[in-house]
Amino acid sequence: MSVIASQLAPHHVSGPGYFMQQHCLECRKTNPNQNTFCQRATCPAEQSPWVLEPGEWIENLEIVRVVLIGRAATIYQARRNSQLVTLKVAHPGQRFKQHLEDEAQFLKSQRKDRLVYLPLLLDPYTKDAQKRLVLSEDDWSYGRAAIHDTLLYFLVFEHIEGEPLRDLLSKRPQLWSYHAGWITQSMAIAIQELHESQLLHLAISDESALVTFDGDDVPRVVMIDFGTVLHKGDQISDKSYQLAQSAYSATDLRPGSTSSPHADLYSLAILFAQMLLGSLPASTPVNIPSMSKLSAIINRVLTAQISSAADFTAELKQVFGVVPEPRTNRWLTGATTLHVTIALLGMTFLALVALTLYNAFML
Repeated sequence: MSVIASQLAPHHVSGPGYFMQQHCLECRKTNPNQNTFCQRATCPAEQSPWVLEPGEWIENLEIVRVVLIGRAATIYQARRNSQLVTLKVAHPGQRFKQHLEDEAQFLKSQRKDRLVYLPLLLDPYTKDAQKRLVLSEDDWSYGRAAIHDTLLYFLVFEHIEGEPLRDLLSKRPQLWSYHAGWITQSMAIAIQELHESQLLHLAISDESALVTFDGDDVPRVVMIDFGTVLHKGDQISDKSYQLAQSAYSATDLRPGSTSSPHADLYSLAILFAQMLLGSLPASTPVNIPSMSKLSAIINRVLTAQISSAADFTAELKQVFGVVPEPRTNRWLTGATTLHVTIALLGMTFLALVALTLYNAFML
């Protein structure tokens, strides 16, 4: 076990036991006893990642619920020192660890001027834990925790409200066009930020974002997955292709090909079409009944006539307008009301004391 792993006491993380389950990413089979098996020779069931269950712990983070089991990591709602946070744990394996590290570096660079569509990266450890760990500055973006003979890597985010877009579409396959447009616009802005950092996603799907609706029925979107985090112009490796390959993938995405932003725009356009149609488009060009203008935008993206996330966003804004800003609360919150009340009582008390002293002096 590494030095770092030995510094993290194993009792902080529950090992494979009664609650912890092994989850196959391909067959979606679940087994609690390390005996996941599939008759298909190509199925990776035996190498499936362990998924923490509610009530289990990783470091000082208590698992509240599983939000999403993705292709590279599992997203949890967790509790740290009574505060809710969002936890992302990479599946075991060097390639998943590398994706997490690259994602952490990107999000760390966005902390100062972070978009609302990006998660806020928090320190993985409390200040007390940091004092007993010997890590370089670059290592503080992500955490490590030992489970028996496996070292897991994780990110901690500020708590994100919402559910995976995949779950929303399973309940409501066909969204109102404005909801679909605003969700796509939000994701396009996040992808634009990734592209401006010379990085590519290449695995955009309905698992890439969490969505919630505010009191005005406006979807609020936060990207929770950044795919391969591959540099623009790099060749797509077999491992990157395995992570990226999906029903949303661009037709020219294949191992050995040169990565380009068009692959991300293609996937996002297919996802947009799915939200409008209620299912994945059966073929291209896409034809959405009674929505010729939106069909034209989607097809222009698919054929690379719209070649940047910024241009895609601009097209969506022309149709749907910008995503409405959250309405500010005109009423004082409970905490603010308490502070104002205490301040007023304090001022009243000081005024009474001053008046009493004045009267006493005058007499």
